Amino acid sequence: MQLATQTSYSAAFFGMRESVEMIKEAGFDSIDFSMFCMSDENCILNTDGYIDYVRRLKAIARRNDIKFSQAHAPFSFPIKHGERYFMDIVKERVTRSIEIAGMLDIPVMVVHPMQFRPYHKKKNQKFFRELNVKYYSDYMPMCEEAGIKIACENIWKTRGKKHKKHIIGGACATPERFKHLIDAVDNEHFTGCLDLGHCGLTGIKAQDFIREVGEGYISALHVHDNDNIRDLHTAPGYGKMEWDEIAKALAEINYDGDVTFEADEFIAPFANDPRSALQALKLLNSIGRNFIRRIEYYKEELSDIE
Repeated sequence: MQLATQTSYSAAFFGMRESVEMIKEAGFDSIDFSMFCMSDENCILNTDGYIDYVRRLKAIARRNDIKFSQAHAPFSFPIKHGERYFMDIVKERVTRSIEIAGMLDIPVMVVHPMQFRPYHKKKNQKFFRELNVKYYSDYMPMCEEAGIKIACENIWKTRGKKHKKHIIGGACATPERFKHLIDAVDNEHFTGCLDLGHCGLTGIKAQDFIREVGEGYISALHVHDNDNIRDLHTAPGYGKMEWDEIAKALAEINYDGDVTFEADEFIAPFANDPRSALQALKLLNSIGRNFIRRIEYYKEELSDIE
């Protein structure tokens, strides 16, 4: 079980080379490559120079003796030009991100499900239930060629512009929806990433979500804490989530994937202070090691009982 963290904030604050070096120095086993900038057409990954950039990035990681174990496809796109245009842009950018993940030998990349209409309306839930099966299925031949798996993620949504603070469940946000999508796509290159922090925001504790989904559906994690009200993306222990119970639940389903932090808000206060940001990453690494030890401890306990 490897411990990883994303490049998102550290790369934005200090540059990608520095981000890789900091993550390695902080003690992490591997890196989660954030491709969020691809929602901006001017991102280097959207230009003709993306291949050279990715090759340089791979060389930087090799020099620092660290690998990319996970990635996150872009997901925040404007919909002002209409749904058809939106879907075409998303597919174009995600297709390239699959190619990039393959170039970096990344085994798993998280791709958000489609949910660009108000999700609280039942007719839209049915629409997205069917659309997302096709959406993910269309990527499977590319994933096979690139040698990667795509992981859907349980995400949340707000009720609408007038209710921006009212978080509700979105696509894959319940164990039933999560399992249904994975079963419906039914491909060895498709799996699930459980965002632990998103569970409580939509009304179900992370440990209960894990136990209800059961073994075989979760191959990746997004690990971060919150107050069950706001998507804070902070370090475990700095919110209200029950991490010992989460460790028990992961042991019960025999989870053996990576533990990947998506807790960049923890380093956000140090945007202009690389030394302090590095210390925050080191603390995050220590928290992650302890979490992994707890998972392994409960696995051993269960093994002794059997």
